[in-house]
Amino acid sequence: MPNCVNVRWLDGYLETFEATDVRFGCDLLWLRLVDGANRHIPLRAVRWFSLSQESHGVTFADLQAAQGTTGLVDPADLAIDGLSDAERKAFIDKSDGVE
Repeated sequence: MPNCVNVRWLDGYLETFEATDVRFGCDLLWLRLVDGANRHIPLRAVRWFSLSQESHGVTFADLQAAQGTTGLVDPADLAIDGLSDAERKAFIDKSDGVE
């Protein structure tokens, strides 16, 4: 699923990219665009940028909602950064019927 990346340049121009992969550090924003091209943007030329999807934006509540709609959640899908081991275990126990 492509990520929509908005970049507001220092001159005020807003540019939007569709990227399959996004990486950034203190100096550079790197995008792999949906057409396979790479785009390197120096952050010193940018006021701000935003992503349509947070890099680790899946929460425990999102996983619980997914279980409610599909009925089953594969424990392998729970290996998501941002959840503590206790939250993962509680979710797996709950999905297995253990309270």
